[in-house]
Amino acid sequence: TTGDKVIAYVCFFQSLILGFFTFLGVIIWNTITPWPLEWWGTYFFIVLLIIPLGLTIISVFWFGIGGVIDLFRLFRDLKVRVDNPLDNGQVEGHVSLADKAQFEEIEHKNLESTEKNND
Repeated sequence: TTGDKVIAYVCFFQSLILGFFTFLGVIIWNTITPWPLEWWGTYFFIVLLIIPLGLTIISVFWFGIGGVIDLFRLFRDLKVRVDNPLDNGQVEGHVSLADKAQFEEIEHKNLESTEKNND
């Protein structure tokens, strides 16, 4: 979904782009005017804990809610599924048995309609 893409892009942006430019900015700043020791603790607290924790909380709830919704959809679809005894995973001639039976049925119908048209 669009929301999933937004979260993925934000996580990518935060981890690679923002992390790189923040690191580059800190390096440039510290070559000109070094930071006091207390600022480093604040910097690492924000960059390595607060921002990833915020993204994690958002991602967990977003994907958790989406996962629960999809799980209910799966059970609803399984409830109305029509069971095909030929759909057991067996393959014959590079075609599953269930598909082969459907192809034969379609060919049989086409053959009957062709014979009717020729009569």
